[in-house]
Amino acid sequence: MVAVTGAIEITVHGWDISVACVARRPVPPGLAAVLLPVAAVLITPHARPGLFAGPVRLPAPACAGDQLVAFTGRQPRPWAAPGPGSA
Repeated sequence: MVAVTGAIEITVHGWDISVACVARRPVPPGLAAVLLPVAAVLITPHARPGLFAGPVRLPAPACAGDQLVAFTGRQPRPWAAPGPGSA
């Protein structure tokens, strides 16, 4: 379980870095599919305060990578420009 916890940390923070560098690198689908169910067990509502924001709602369907990132309180597509009429 410790290794998977570390994998979630590295994956999500690696995604954070890619966003900060405007590299636009999604979480690999296979990796996200393995980590997402474990994240749901480890990141409980009780464990979130001070560590993670609340989950971000996504339109369906969303890929596993976007689901993982959203579950950890991040906006999966922060580089997408707002569309016309969006506030």
